[in-house]
Parts: sequence; structure tokens; C-alpha cells
Amino acid sequence: ASILAGVDYGYVGFAADLFGYFTELPPEDAGWLASQQLIMPFFNNATLFSQRIQAAIDYVQSLDMVDPTKVALIGYCFGGTGVVHYLNKMGETNEGVTPLAAAIGVHPSLSDWPRPDGKIDIPSLFLTGGADFLTGPESMSKLENDLEQGDAVWEMVRYSGIKHAFSRWYGENYDARVDARSWDYSMNYLKEM
Repeated sequence: ASILAGVDYGYVGFAADLFGYFTELPPEDAGWLASQQLIMPFFNNATLFSQRIQAAIDYVQSLDMVDPTKVALIGYCFGGTGVVHYLNKMGETNEGVTPLAAAIGVHPSLSDWPRPDGKIDIPSLFLTGGADFLTGPESMSKLENDLEQGDAVWEMVRYSGIKHAFSRWYGENYDARVDARSWDYSMNYLKEM
């Protein structure tokens, strides 16, 4: 969000706190189980996940400095999973609702999610690692099928041999080349949309 709002890009950047103000986050060294306990209520409840995201979108679209027709949703990892849930729950534009200009999911977790409630009409981009166990061929095929049933343009980029969390610069799967390429692809996509 800070980079997007910087002088190089000039967007309004907003990082939503989906967990809530009083939620105590586990320390970085708490391990996998601690983070899973925090995020599983969202993985298991696509409606809750989507409603929290929609609340953030509504807030951003209400800001005086924002053109509400040019708001995009971007999510990495857990946030990328939120993009999938959001598209499936709220990806069909309803009357009286300002639609999103674009949605971008970067290395989401695609384990299981409900079928779309309607036709997804938000232009969407997904950037994933070809060796990511959370975005295997079966889940990518399902995601493509869900998007294909809608009316929006969508794109998917898979990076050969790249594992999950390739943009997490302090993680063991970090890949500087793919991180940079996925960022550039995302920025170009935002400009186009």
C-alpha cells in the first residue's frame, strides 16, 4: 500500500485490517499453527471474508480523493485467497454498487472455495508459482472455469518452478526475479484497467 501511494505510482494505497482493531497478531516466530488459527475462520467462511473486504472497498470508494470507479483489489497470499472469495461472493456487479476496476491475486491459497454466487464481471489477474502446492493444476483449472463463466476479462500467469510465497522477501521461497516480474505485471494491469 505504501509503495502504491508513493511518488512512482501515485495511487491511493489502503491496507485493510480484516482481523479487527483489537486482534492480537501472533509474533513472527510463533509458527505455522498460530497463523492458521488466526486465518482459518476466514478460509472457512467466504461470506465473512468477502464482507470484511467489501467494508474496506466501501470505505476507500467514499474518500474524496478517490475516483470510486477506479478502485482495485490486490491481495497477496491470504489476501489473494480473499480476492478469490470476494470474486465468488461479490464478483457480480449489482445495481447501485460501484464495481471494482480490477482484482489481482498473488500466490493465493486455492484449497477449496464455493462456486460463484453469480457471474464474475470484475477484470481479474492471478500470479502464481508453477510449483506452488497451494495452486496446483486442479485448483487453477477450477478457478479458470469459475472466471470463464463470467463476463470479465481475466489473466493468469504461472512462473515455472516457483513455490508459494515467492514475494515474501524474508521467506525461504522468495524469488527476486519473479517478485519483480509479478509486480511489473500487476502495475501494467492496473494501468490498463
